[in-house]
Amino acid sequence: MTKNLSLFVRLQLFWYSFVLLLTWALSFLGVLNRTNVLAGYALFLLIGIFLYAKEIYAEFKKPVRITFFKSFFLLLFVLTFVQGIASAPNTTDSMVYHLPRVMYWIQDQSVFQQVIRLVIYHLYFCQV
Repeated sequence: MTKNLSLFVRLQLFWYSFVLLLTWALSFLGVLNRTNVLAGYALFLLIGIFLYAKEIYAEFKKPVRITFFKSFFLLLFVLTFVQGIASAPNTTDSMVYHLPRVMYWIQDQSVFQQVIRLVIYHLYFCQV
């Protein structure tokens, strides 16, 4: 059980680190768009398969025992996923702050530009 959890944790850490570094790299270059993100995800899959192929293959060869605990969490995951896909973000926080921020990122093709523009604006128009 701990070896399975260890592989899962390592894959999750690899995924989160890769997404963070990919976003920063594409933002720094000013080319954060759908095509480049999908190419980065394909690169992640290739690197992940190359690094963890033996361990993943060994996990899939083992027989799967479905228990109540596993089926409960699988059902919970599926229901949460369906709810997230089916419902649009409609809270005040997401509509007023988060969605416009994402639209600025898409427009600028970077997650850094908005912050830099706000800092320059406030420095230029501040009272002395």
